[in-house]
Amino acid sequence: FLSLLLLIPLLVILPSKNLPLNNKTKRTLFGALGAGIFVALSQISAILPTKYMILSVIVCILCASFSLSYVLPKKTFTLKPGISSLILARSIPLGVVIGIETLIPLILVIGRGWNTQTVALMVSSGSICWFLGSYTQSRVKNFRKRQKLILIGGALIIPGSFITILGTFDSAHFLFLLIGWAISSYGSGMLIATCAVLALEITPEEEHGNISSVMQVGDSYATAVLIALIGVLYTPLSNAIHPIPFLPSAVMLSLFSILGFYASYITYKYITRTH
Repeated sequence: FLSLLLLIPLLVILPSKNLPLNNKTKRTLFGALGAGIFVALSQISAILPTKYMILSVIVCILCASFSLSYVLPKKTFTLKPGISSLILARSIPLGVVIGIETLIPLILVIGRGWNTQTVALMVSSGSICWFLGSYTQSRVKNFRKRQKLILIGGALIIPGSFITILGTFDSAHFLFLLIGWAISSYGSGMLIATCAVLALEITPEEEHGNISSVMQVGDSYATAVLIALIGVLYTPLSNAIHPIPFLPSAVMLSLFSILGFYASYITYKYITRTH
């Protein structure tokens, strides 16, 4: 709400063009409105009984995906090489890392009895690694070398997510989680910034605003979906013995990290071939 208030002065001073809405604009507005409604409903579903919550969240995710097909580039969900695969190469790993950031406190506080202050400090360390990853990519000026950062960043998230699986077990030292979180954060910091720069470099200047918006939509969508799926997988098992409640989510994030790397690979092959 506060961010909306900050936009009001800008909207007031912008000149009005009174242009009719074209079909593309109508499709985009329809898709954005539908996706927003279904994502909001998926959050509200958390208060429902478990058996209804799971079904409700899944339906909301499917409906939101359908709505977003009007907003995202065509064939985004089929990993079409180009800007479509680049969006997924950025959004899926980001969703995985945010999912890990959500899962780690659950594992350590609920599953292993840690105090929240220690866990908060540990999770915050990921911000430093994210910064280091972003800083690393900023030092690479050569276009050919920058392309490889997509593969490197996507690959680093895979071991980070798999180490998180090991960290769910009581016998595993907490350093497994810390190291996994650090690797994933570093890789995502490198990957997210690299994808943003390359997206602008391979698209016409008049499309930069549209591409930037689409990337933000993809980021939000992937993050919302993966966090919702964590809730779906965790809730029915919440009363089971540790680490059973957390293992399905950790495995899911690991599988999505592989999918994100595959999207990175497709994007890398496309960019090296066409640019």
